[in-house]
Amino acid sequence: MIRNKIKGFTLIEMSVVVAVVGVLLVFGQKYLSQAAKDAQGQVVKKRIERVVESVERHYMDNVLGSGADPMNMNTFIDSIVNLQGAGYLENCSSADVIDGKCINYRYLPFGSQTNGEEIKLTRHFTTEPYAKLEFTLANESDGETKATIVSAISLLPGFSISGDVVSIIVKRPGQLAALSSFVTTDGTTPMTGHWNYGNKNLTGVADLRSTTFTSSSDANVGGDLDVTGNSQIDGNSTITGSSTVTGNSNVTGDSTVAGNFIAESLIEVQGSGINFTGAGNINNAQYITGVEELIIADRSLTSGLRWTGSVEVLDSGGADVRKPNCNAGLRPAIEVWPKVVGGSTMILAIGRFETRYQDSLTDPTNKWTLNIDVSAVVDGQSGYQWVNEGVVGFEIWCEPQ
Repeated sequence: MIRNKIKGFTLIEMSVVVAVVGVLLVFGQKYLSQAAKDAQGQVVKKRIERVVESVERHYMDNVLGSGADPMNMNTFIDSIVNLQGAGYLENCSSADVIDGKCINYRYLPFGSQTNGEEIKLTRHFTTEPYAKLEFTLANESDGETKATIVSAISLLPGFSISGDVVSIIVKRPGQLAALSSFVTTDGTTPMTGHWNYGNKNLTGVADLRSTTFTSSSDANVGGDLDVTGNSQIDGNSTITGSSTVTGNSNVTGDSTVAGNFIAESLIEVQGSGINFTGAGNINNAQYITGVEELIIADRSLTSGLRWTGSVEVLDSGGADVRKPNCNAGLRPAIEVWPKVVGGSTMILAIGRFETRYQDSLTDPTNKWTLNIDVSAVVDGQSGYQWVNEGVVGFEIWCEPQ
């Protein structure tokens, strides 16, 4: 008789398999748990970004649509409830949130509160108006969740944290945000709107020109010119004296203004534009809309606008940026924040980090030096050490002395 031998797993082999499966389950659960926390941090970041964008849109609509004073604190909205009521954010009920129909941006998805953690919106004024978003992490008991949320939102402009209270400062939108809804910069859309300065003055502009011009006659004004009614200038026009326009003016020819030009009413430029050859400054303009092309030799001469940019820092020596050439009574101002941490150095873990600026050692009058300091664990090294690499974002403007 031939007997078949049936070979199975030994007890030792079964024990090894069970141990391996247990290890995989432990690490898999930890990975899934961290992935869920990372996703939660990104949701918090996206909601804050949506609120900030809505606050900025409301501010710009107030300034450019309603003629509100851009330096008045009340031009910013004072609460998220009012932001929802004005239609800038969805107004979602608790029942609809539970049913997954919409998102209530008044709350963030963490903490022990029923609806989540509430975002509080307030408005303030120091040297200029700004809005502030605040929420607390005190009601979140899980330390890893707190750390993940802070990591996700720490690179947002205006971020700061004191204890468990997180603040996001929302400043007046810069010049690109102000112009983006009214004019294209690539020449694809012709200018169709009027220039409306809101009873402000346009004085001392260095170079403000267009490229599409037709003329029918020439006009030269060598003295002071006061226009109080509707005026039509069809030809090549040179104004070398002080000029005040209080009526509606249509300029369809080449115009050169070499003196002071005060516009108290509507100016419509239909030709190649106005060439200002005087002092070269735009002062006290509340807003400029419908411009087809704006050529300024030195952007720092447009006081009151904010220049937003970034610079790469490669080492502890930092990177220089140029200070604006401010008008009399104003001084250069700058704000910096981290955009990218690290560079060519392989970073495995990040502790604390900060950005800073100081007057340049080589040219303190005309330049700032920007630095970034990162406490990090570097590949191949043990413990934390300082790394001075990254990308620093900045806003530059002129403010009252």
